[in-house]
Amino acid sequence: MFLILPIPVFANETTTYERIADDGQNQTNLTFDYGGVSWNRLDIHGTDCGSSSQAVHFNMQSVTDGKLTMTFPESDVSAAGFLSGCVNDNYSVTWNYSDSTSATENYSGQSSSDVTNMYENITHSVSGKYITSVEIVYDDYVIVDDIFWTYGTPVTTTTTSTTTTSTTTTLPVVKPPINVSVAFATDNGSDGLLVNWDLSNEGNIEPERYAIGFDEGSCCGYGIATGNVGDENALKTSYFFTFSYLEAVFGSQYGDFYFKVRSDNDSQSLYSSFTDPVQHSVTVPTTTTTSTTTTTLPPAPIVYEIPKPEPEPEPIVELILIGDVEVEFTEDEIADGTVDREKERQKNLDFFGCEATDAQVKRGDCGDVDILENTEIDENLETDTFDLKDLSDEELEELELQAQEDAELLEEELEKIEKEIEDEIRKELEMSGGFFDGPVEELTDDELEKINILIDQIIFIEENVDFDDFELPEDEVIEIFEVDPDIVIVFKEPKDEEQPPPIIEIFDEGEDDVFVEPVDVEIKETNKKKIVLTQDEIIEVEQAVEELVEVIAAAEDEIPEIPNEITENLSEDQVEAVVDTYVETLEVEAKVEIIKDVVEVGLEELSDEQVAVVAAVVESAIDDVAQLSTEQVETVAEVLGLDDSEDVAVLAANVQDDAAVAEAVDSFVERAASEKNKDVENYNVADAVVEYQVEEFFENPTIIFEVDFQNINLTTLGDDLTKQQKEKAQEVVVPVIIASQIISAAVPYRRIK
Repeated sequence: MFLILPIPVFANETTTYERIADDGQNQTNLTFDYGGVSWNRLDIHGTDCGSSSQAVHFNMQSVTDGKLTMTFPESDVSAAGFLSGCVNDNYSVTWNYSDSTSATENYSGQSSSDVTNMYENITHSVSGKYITSVEIVYDDYVIVDDIFWTYGTPVTTTTTSTTTTSTTTTLPVVKPPINVSVAFATDNGSDGLLVNWDLSNEGNIEPERYAIGFDEGSCCGYGIATGNVGDENALKTSYFFTFSYLEAVFGSQYGDFYFKVRSDNDSQSLYSSFTDPVQHSVTVPTTTTTSTTTTTLPPAPIVYEIPKPEPEPEPIVELILIGDVEVEFTEDEIADGTVDREKERQKNLDFFGCEATDAQVKRGDCGDVDILENTEIDENLETDTFDLKDLSDEELEELELQAQEDAELLEEELEKIEKEIEDEIRKELEMSGGFFDGPVEELTDDELEKINILIDQIIFIEENVDFDDFELPEDEVIEIFEVDPDIVIVFKEPKDEEQPPPIIEIFDEGEDDVFVEPVDVEIKETNKKKIVLTQDEIIEVEQAVEELVEVIAAAEDEIPEIPNEITENLSEDQVEAVVDTYVETLEVEAKVEIIKDVVEVGLEELSDEQVAVVAAVVESAIDDVAQLSTEQVETVAEVLGLDDSEDVAVLAANVQDDAAVAEAVDSFVERAASEKNKDVENYNVADAVVEYQVEEFFENPTIIFEVDFQNINLTTLGDDLTKQQKEKAQEVVVPVIIASQIISAAVPYRRIK
């Protein structure tokens, strides 16, 4: 006889995970109600707050009692949970059930002392009823991620024998790494640190590759992978870090290094937790002792000091009388004419009251005077000398009147000469055809005033710059080209001392936790324009970025563009922020692929909607030049019209140092695609730089006169230019040379201020 009892029979259970996709969209039918509170979905936290990919960013304006409700699509959910991160204030979680009851759990704010671990996993399960939704009340900005729920056929009751049959579903778990160790090792002649680990038998899913987090001083801001899925080394349970690589990343091969390992199965989107960090110290060599935790490198090689050459003998110094003073001169100074020039200056100071060389006097620096070719003074020369004390009052008054008349006549003569010179310069400017159109008589008062200012500045240069002081080495060859008055050189303006705003990087998810080998990049000031937006404008920008990502993704392999529907209600700064944010989400390889497509089509064929995106991509690729391969650099050089790919790095440095170059590069794509330049053969970035500088000069031509010519080293001019910029520079005429040629043709004079 059998005992008959009613017992439950459980059906197979299923667990569903909601991980936000790259485009910010749901991957399941889970519904979200944000209660009118600000939110978005981005991947901007990296490994902080427990998030390693796209996550829900909720209550971005930190309103009080912001409520997020998630409703599960199935009616028989028995367990659920989610990750709650970046929470500073206390919060509550309410689970709603199928029988119209609920349960509320209260949680404390999380500590921000360790942002990497600033999160907690909230889980909840019930029996005899089901979970329908969960409500979370937050008072500050948080993230919600890794949402899951378990459901199955509703519980039924049947009659059976005392033999009970039940089915248990095992959740998929990737096998984690264990036993991580770090030791000094040598591989192919290179010294470094070898990270080893074993694979645990816990779990039921095999990993496809491993991710290694590493850092110096703390753990762990950098990551690298054993390879991509299917690569030869993807499943290798070790990774060798050379000391040269660590020095490239951190600036030194010495220090406290931290390592941790994680198993990845990208095909099923399963990832283990990271192991606990393992520390290994590398110290400056003192001994050859090696322990399990500290590696001491071998002693440095012996360096033999090369004997210093015998010091140069002291130059022979000769005393020469200049005026009433004995001055020391070396043999070289005597040979190169320095002594002769000093004697000329003293002689002209004595006779004309003007300390200048004979060449300067001839040029008119001392007025309209004749040079005494015979420097020997005739001792028998009779001069009229008298003592003012011996003169009567009438004689003194007569002398004063005569001196006053002479001064007035001299002033009138100088004004006459000055006007003649100004008229001559104005005539030269009119004939050159590059400064104004038509005769002077047809100019407006405003145009005439600007021309007069330019003439005054030209005269000022001639008065204050001694062109004889600019001496070039004998082997230096200067080629003077035909003057093109439409092209000028504009010297670099001083840097703006204001610190640039911090750059927030928004990373594309791509593969979950794809680790990219870090590159040592020097952080420098940037010339990029600072954009300041309100909180509401930022939210509009983030929504526009989401729409732009969807549009570009739908267009597949076409050159990306930003449609007017997205930007029509945005300000110019917001549009720029949308484009820049989108470009920041692109990997380096994606940027280069876009540039390749542009090279095939041609810049002149781009639409206005494409120009904005392509310009930002090109500018970003120039900034990323240190991360590009040789082939990628050549692609960037091709779109810029540079013959030498090495000039991309030169251009990137100029962008950082020179605001004018930065603005020109920023507008290069727009200029190249414009109607004005579409038919220009071989239009390149050097043309854009020159165009921008010409526009700047004509906007403010007096900027050239702010240059300190004494500090210009002519032998190094052009060292920081690209090949194309140097060629363009050969077509450029320095306004100083124009001024020198114009004024040298005029009558020598000395202007009285």
